[in-house]
Amino acid sequence: MKKYSLYIFIIILMSSGIYFHFSSCHEEMPNDCDQFGYLNLSKAFDEHKVFTAHANRPYLDDLLDTLRKSNLDEREFSWMVTPHAYYVLPHTNKVINMYSPGTSFVLHLIPIEYRKRMFPVLAIFFLLLFSIIALYRANNNTFGWADIILLLFAFYITEIVPFRAEFERINSLSITFGLLLAAGILLRNKPLLSCFLIALSANFRYANLLLLLPIILFIPLPKVISVKKVFDIIKIGITYFVVTLIAILPHLIYTYFLLGNPFKSTYAAIDTAMSMDVLKNLNFYFNYSQPWFIFHLLLVGVIAYFAYIQKTTWRFVLSLLAFPVINYLFFIFKMVSMNYYPYGSAFILLGAILYILKDVNVSLQQAKRIQIACVFISFLTFSFGIISYSSKNHQSFIEAKNEVKGLCSYDIIWGDSYPGTSEYVCTNNGFRYTWSTMNARIIAMKFLHNRKYSQAFILDEIPVDEKIIESEIQSCNLLYHKIRDPHLGNILIIDK
Repeated sequence: MKKYSLYIFIIILMSSGIYFHFSSCHEEMPNDCDQFGYLNLSKAFDEHKVFTAHANRPYLDDLLDTLRKSNLDEREFSWMVTPHAYYVLPHTNKVINMYSPGTSFVLHLIPIEYRKRMFPVLAIFFLLLFSIIALYRANNNTFGWADIILLLFAFYITEIVPFRAEFERINSLSITFGLLLAAGILLRNKPLLSCFLIALSANFRYANLLLLLPIILFIPLPKVISVKKVFDIIKIGITYFVVTLIAILPHLIYTYFLLGNPFKSTYAAIDTAMSMDVLKNLNFYFNYSQPWFIFHLLLVGVIAYFAYIQKTTWRFVLSLLAFPVINYLFFIFKMVSMNYYPYGSAFILLGAILYILKDVNVSLQQAKRIQIACVFISFLTFSFGIISYSSKNHQSFIEAKNEVKGLCSYDIIWGDSYPGTSEYVCTNNGFRYTWSTMNARIIAMKFLHNRKYSQAFILDEIPVDEKIIESEIQSCNLLYHKIRDPHLGNILIIDK
């Protein structure tokens, strides 16, 4: 069997195994910030409402006008009147989703009842597909060490930290693993294509544009400078710029229609703010409790070892180090710190390792053994998936929706995570209780009540003593009662 035919079989088998393995993680309706944010944006793609989230809130203009006339700061209500992942653009009446469109657009191509469970399948499928295409024909159509390392990695990342978590939740990381891995493989021989893949990943995670900076070190520039060579360098620069622009064009178009400026960030100021508290961030990112840092150290060590045994050059190693250096340098100055922020440079380094391994000669006998091992790994992934699936209870999409249906009787849902879930299932509107001040909440409650909008508070998920919630409602002279939902717990309802 030819290599590409066998790899099609392996990709299908491993992707099927991943579907069964992570199915139970993706059967509930979306909640929290990322899951709801990406899935609700994919639903907006379905309904052609990507740029009109505020249109689903007919009361919003008047409510925002009332809140602003009360001399409240924008930060007191711009996150309150939306569920997670959404916010009101400062000094406007427009509600937007803060995430890049790539993940949501890809998911919207899948029927809504399957898209959440298909997310880990897409992540592993893209990882294998892009990496295999990058490696294809590198070993005269025979299997080599790069192939088995790739499949071993694809198998292990679904089981160990920090990778496993990215398959258990909807996010913008795992779906770009394959693009960045392929970019690392192609970096030395085809830097222009590598540039394109990194820029393409920015449609899913805009911060990945940072990883384009070190590409300069891999561009084959003329060694002797002359007038003609200067024009050649300018031509090369324009080529790379145009390729980058083409790759990120979907994001630029999306941002233009959303914000009126293709180069403006969709994230709020709190998420883009920079900080000079460098020591705190250094301690956060550079310590042995951070798996992404450990993974970077391991990869750098392997690449350095290859240079030591003369499988690659030290110049190549030093050029590769620019990726993690620039990556970490940016994030240690960022106000918001998250453990997974520096993930991108790790996959480029891993791709570079696969590039080095592809040139390691193997005998025909070794190639056959590697081929057998690759097939075995794919069967192992599929078998573990079946075992994992059969050992757990499962629910259908309809059953998961029915758990939230109790919220569909109300216009406004106050809470933390479940207001988003309610919007996804019921198409009513979610409000975040703790992302505001007492004054803003009281004004909003009274405003909505006066306009005959029914309001429900999911008490068990609001991280505030329910007596405080009751006292705020009482201060508005509003009557209320409580019910107990079998799935959502205690719910307080303001009487009309």
